[in-house]
Amino acid sequence: AGEAIRVEDPWVRAAPPSVHVRAAYMGIENKGSSAVSLTGIQSPDFAKVELHETVMTDDMATMVPRDSLPIDAGGKLELKPGGNHIMLIDPKKPVTEGGTIPLTLTFSDGSRVDVQAAVRKAGEMNDHHGMH
Repeated sequence: AGEAIRVEDPWVRAAPPSVHVRAAYMGIENKGSSAVSLTGIQSPDFAKVELHETVMTDDMATMVPRDSLPIDAGGKLELKPGGNHIMLIDPKKPVTEGGTIPLTLTFSDGSRVDVQAAVRKAGEMNDHHGMH
């Protein structure tokens, strides 16, 4: 997946220092000819990192941990508020708005992609990543 994977707009939601869980979002495009799955994410800045899916049951949203999230060949996985996302648990150092969080994404074919996720408020989107 290495060269076939393109990560777009990785970001982490800013929160007060007393909050010990953050959410990270991004688009992950698979430009390759084979399906792959996102199988893990690590960050040296957090004690634990999990993939989560938001599932609606009886008008109630619950977060369900997932071992992997598939990305079809030529497809895109959107990690976004209210949907699939990354949970960053127990920061090892202060997370400040305007800073970045290093993340390493691991895929089912063994490839890895390193990204820097910007820490920002929930509504701050790049001009071309606005709400559609």
